[in-house]
Amino acid sequence: MHSAILPKLLLQRKAASARRLLWVAASSTSSSLDAAISECADSIKATLAKRTAAKKRAQTHDSCFALVSQSFSAADVETAAQRLQDRLSKATGVDVAITGAVVDRIATNTSCHGSSGLSDGVSVLYHRPEPGTCSDAGLEAKPFYIGDMHGRQRLREVAVGRWHNTTTDRFRDYQRLIQWKDGQSSVTQAASHLKLPKELEEISDPSAVELILMAADKDSSQVFDALDSRFSRAVRLAIVGSQTPFFNGREFTLFGSNQVYESGVVGVAFVRSQGVSSDNSRAVEQPQVAYTGLRAISDVLEIRRSKGNVVLEVENGEAAHQLIASIRKQRKSLSSDRSSENRLFAKITPSKESMLNSGVVLQVTGGDPAKGGLAIDTTKDIEPGRFIQFMMLEDSSAASLPESTDQPTLRFTAKEYSGMAEPACTDAGTSIATNVFGGATEGGFVYSISSTGSKSNTIKSVLSGSAECAVPGSSMLFTLDN
Repeated sequence: MHSAILPKLLLQRKAASARRLLWVAASSTSSSLDAAISECADSIKATLAKRTAAKKRAQTHDSCFALVSQSFSAADVETAAQRLQDRLSKATGVDVAITGAVVDRIATNTSCHGSSGLSDGVSVLYHRPEPGTCSDAGLEAKPFYIGDMHGRQRLREVAVGRWHNTTTDRFRDYQRLIQWKDGQSSVTQAASHLKLPKELEEISDPSAVELILMAADKDSSQVFDALDSRFSRAVRLAIVGSQTPFFNGREFTLFGSNQVYESGVVGVAFVRSQGVSSDNSRAVEQPQVAYTGLRAISDVLEIRRSKGNVVLEVENGEAAHQLIASIRKQRKSLSSDRSSENRLFAKITPSKESMLNSGVVLQVTGGDPAKGGLAIDTTKDIEPGRFIQFMMLEDSSAASLPESTDQPTLRFTAKEYSGMAEPACTDAGTSIATNVFGGATEGGFVYSISSTGSKSNTIKSVLSGSAECAVPGSSMLFTLDN
């Protein structure tokens, strides 16, 4: 079963007699970092000159979210954020705050090694606050960083299966760190002591935050939970950066606050200016996610019993036995030369009717035929009463971007794990794409979803808050309106 990708216009605003530019996107596939930065800066400068008024603005700085591929040298990447900041500040005449990360590929209009819309290079999303005469365009950018210094805990390190041997020293240390409460069997029920940075704590009205754009490492679910709780009305989007230990010695390479970090979350919160009505801000919609290579191999089944991230029983019997039966039915139609034929996933939705257009897709990480349980790759809880459908990955090719767009389009993609360094995109050539921003990594992306409400107020449901997606070939599309 293939889910159609339906681009939707987010951050929709009412028409005004004098529109001014908020967002500019550009991607360059030049093999030289300096050339790629210059091409992006020149494109942004030209677009700003065409679309913004000549009147002197009063804002203190612009902001830029940048994604840089690993195709450049480690020494170049280490200074990429500073070089981009210098070049953009010179081109635009104002201070520019840089946030971003190193990724496997960037989003563009070209192709590389058969990957449509992905290539090597630099991709930037530039934001210019322009309140001016367009009363609904006032968004202030607040860059931030959240790391271990803020009390972040790496939940995934001890969350697999989430049924722990309490005699191990490692788990006892973890209990002490998160003040595990009696009777709780899931990390999602543990008390969170994450302290948000002052840039976010100082936002007096959390509902004024319209968009939070982030780059993160692979173990930041606690950060997303904290942001979900405080900024529940905001659209929250993140790309999981590339792991770079064999590239530059850093676990991850994240840019923010004039520094290079190797873990945590860097981001920008876009806050509605004082006096701007929320009625003129954004439509209540969510990012659109496409899973192009998944095929349903089972019926839609109601979950009858579960514990944490383990599904124990569905409506027709034990979960593991139902999955095994589904695989056997599909065996004759499976291609023997597919390397991904055993990659199994589960789509979970609040109702049977919503299976086609909502829900989350997560990998099945393990099962116990003797006990009938299936472990699902999430740090949140899967509740009884939800619905599940088993799927198999047949094709990890990402969905193509629309051929043209009049508005900046953000696209994050989860790519197939290769286990080795990416070959250079020698077949892509050099090009500059406007209105295109994004990137692809093996870690995938995180996006906010419409909350369906939890059946208990003591757990974090897999169908609320933010969803993590690492399904190879999946893409998240988000279009900004100027």
